[in-house]
Amino acid sequence: MKTIQAIAGIRMAPSSSSALPAASFDANIVDASLLSQEDAVPVPRPDEPNIYSLPKGLNPIYRSLPLVVRLGLGVLSAWSAALTTFDGKLVWLRPLMTAAKQQADTRKILSFIFKTCIIFLISNLALQEIFTPPSRISTQDMITRYFLPSKMSNYETVNLPDGRSLGVHSLQYDSPTVLSGTEKYSALYLNHGFGASSLSWLPVIPKLAKRLKIKKTLAHDAVGFGFTDRPENVTLYRTSFSSEIGLQVLKNSNNNNNNKANDTDASSSVLLMGHSMGSFATLEMASKLPEDVSVTVVLVAPALGLSPRKETNSSPPSAVGDFVQSYISGPPVRYFLRRLVGINGFWKRGLQSVWGDSELVTDSDALRFQWPSIGKGWEHGLLRFAHAMAGVSDGQDLVKLVANRPNTRIVVILGEKDKVISRSTINKIFSPYPNIPIVEVEGSGHDPFEENGDGFIDLVEKVLGEQPAKLADEDKLVGPE
Repeated sequence: MKTIQAIAGIRMAPSSSSALPAASFDANIVDASLLSQEDAVPVPRPDEPNIYSLPKGLNPIYRSLPLVVRLGLGVLSAWSAALTTFDGKLVWLRPLMTAAKQQADTRKILSFIFKTCIIFLISNLALQEIFTPPSRISTQDMITRYFLPSKMSNYETVNLPDGRSLGVHSLQYDSPTVLSGTEKYSALYLNHGFGASSLSWLPVIPKLAKRLKIKKTLAHDAVGFGFTDRPENVTLYRTSFSSEIGLQVLKNSNNNNNNKANDTDASSSVLLMGHSMGSFATLEMASKLPEDVSVTVVLVAPALGLSPRKETNSSPPSAVGDFVQSYISGPPVRYFLRRLVGINGFWKRGLQSVWGDSELVTDSDALRFQWPSIGKGWEHGLLRFAHAMAGVSDGQDLVKLVANRPNTRIVVILGEKDKVISRSTINKIFSPYPNIPIVEVEGSGHDPFEENGDGFIDLVEKVLGEQPAKLADEDKLVGPE
């Protein structure tokens, strides 16, 4: 295709797409003797066939200890608390009986109860960490022993601009209903938001491709999220680097595609979408494409203007900051994150807090976020991303750069009930650009394409089919309920 071939002109390392290298199985993750052929068979979700249920051999949450173990812990915790609370000589085999005979003292009783609870909590956490922790597995082991989360999943080795290689997980979808040469856009590229992965776009990919007449749809997991490799270099976690990955995945896809599009107007047009924090990578991808490529940018609930104004070329994270994050503040925060996402129902409750209608959240919605959390190093990646993004622009300079780019159109879509991104902030960011329409999906929150997929697609189709000047005059467009 003309658009994707033009990307080869960007100053990047030569493309590479290679088979997954042999990976040794980590016996600390799951006992290989417990695996069965059934464990390695993907099972699509009934309500969302493009995502598989988690393998039976893996567990994303902390499991409760057996009741008899918890009862034993309770007795031992109370015994230990009594030994260090009550006066008098306690027979070590009968501390509770001895304590009960002593005169009641409110402070000592409260101290005893508090110590019992603390000892029990710490002991329970420690035993859970040893015997029933959540699964953590590398992408290589996932492929070797199980399967990736979707039939659209692809894992390839991508050459980095500095010559190193990185394993990247992406979604790649070829629409069976769109014939080559009839496309409105040569490709659709999707960038996910913070805490998510490319899987968040799964519910709308097939319909978006069909309705917008797009043959090839692509999306990758940014470094620090999903099943893309997690390197030690913190600067590689920035959204600017994620945009480089996106362009390389797009280029690799073209190199692997034997059905080249005809030389039509559609083959010189690409559609980029970015959600929340993914809007940064989307804008940066647009800014790096050749100017003769027509680019349409759709920013969904863009997380712009949330940080103090900084220049794009800000300094990289310092060595001191890396040390503090890795060895001082990092370990307790990583453990806290591990415990938090290991709570049963965490992801579902999290989505309910940011969606316009909490009742719409399903188990499959939560699964799109839960899948990546079993990735080995998930907590490290999240913190490295946060550390890397502490020194980047608030996005206003990127908006200006792309808005002034030739052959470019920008559209902003918000959720009417978004609790994360305020309409006033977005209005302020885009006030210098009256031709950029800002429209809303009625009733939706921060994830409109997941909450109301049909309404979101209807709105996108309407927005992209209208003239910019006409849309700019409208205060709000709404999708169907």
